Amino acid sequence: MRYAAATSGILMAKTFAKNTRKHSQEPVAEHVEEKSFLDLLKEMLPLIKNVLTNPVLVLLVLASITDSFIVSAFAAFLPKMVESQFGLSSSSAAFITGGVVVPGAAGGILLSGILVRWRKLNGLQCAKYQAFIGIACIVAQFGLLIHCPSVKLNGISVEKNMTCTPSSNDCTTCPSSSIYSPICVGDTTYESPCHAGCTTHDSVNDVFGNCCGEQLNLTGNPGTCDTGCKYLIPFIIMIFVIMFFTFLNNIFFLTSNLRCVKDSERVMAISIQSVAFRVFGSFPGPIILGAFLDQACILWKYECGKRGACQEYDNKKVMTMAIALAMIAKTIGTVLYFIAWMVWEKKEAKTTTIAYSDGVKRRPDPSQKKTNVISEDTEQREEDDFTTSNKIPDGASVDEVSV
Repeated sequence: MRYAAATSGILMAKTFAKNTRKHSQEPVAEHVEEKSFLDLLKEMLPLIKNVLTNPVLVLLVLASITDSFIVSAFAAFLPKMVESQFGLSSSSAAFITGGVVVPGAAGGILLSGILVRWRKLNGLQCAKYQAFIGIACIVAQFGLLIHCPSVKLNGISVEKNMTCTPSSNDCTTCPSSSIYSPICVGDTTYESPCHAGCTTHDSVNDVFGNCCGEQLNLTGNPGTCDTGCKYLIPFIIMIFVIMFFTFLNNIFFLTSNLRCVKDSERVMAISIQSVAFRVFGSFPGPIILGAFLDQACILWKYECGKRGACQEYDNKKVMTMAIALAMIAKTIGTVLYFIAWMVWEKKEAKTTTIAYSDGVKRRPDPSQKKTNVISEDTEQREEDDFTTSNKIPDGASVDEVSV
């Protein structure tokens, strides 16, 4: 027994001394040669090639570009669309838009992060979620069909009132003709008090008088006429839902994007993704939507023969153009998400199947694999314990230990 105790003490002392020497050694500073730019470029080129030839990553990035395209386009023109549809001021339209878009986007991002964490989703499962979220977003975009009647603009959207003539020729010639100061007379909007024939102005109440001639003697109020549209609340709700589903893909995309490439390629994958977003999504989005909306303009601002900004839009055409562009982009993106999901699933099936002696390819049993690993670890641990317990101490003979 005393030899067994001595054996344990000697082993503990040796182990302590070995660990002490190990931790007391100072790390040797290695000289790292600085690489030139050409060397770094040579290392980057294979990474770039691997990333660009990864079919799953390419499909996911192309699909997410459509989301970036839609978000950037509507971020630029949504306040203008709300202002035109519901006759709001620029500040009110911008405030309402920001108050709807920001919570919707934040809610979608937070929920996607919670789902990934709660369900412990892998990259393939995240790609599947993105495909079905795309379908939900397409359905929600039908809410953009909500629109209000266009402003009844005299001589443009409605037949010109011949009894209401301009009070002078100045308002139809340059530069006064370039001034757009709408006034509501009756239920018709005129480009300016001068176009409505108004000759008096009550500055206290801000009301114009003697409009359309002294015989009619109508009063006019600054601004466009109220169209009686009551769709502001439903429109806001639909915009919130669209933004929610659009940004719900955010964390799913990041997760699938990082897990479809090797660890050494993740930084390059994120870099290429960011460049693609800006170049093919954020940059052309506002330009293309702006060109579409120009087709819905019914009153342009002209400054001495030079066309400027659009003053009034055909509300029905505006929403038709917007939903057409959003539908096209989102449909393409959803199809790409489905293709990426199927390609990834097929790739996973190939890499996770093994051939057995009977010639049949099957997926390995995870439980069996885990059992084998556990048994191997247990056998190794038992062997180490046996070796340690039977080690002969220094200075002791075999007979002494056996006693």
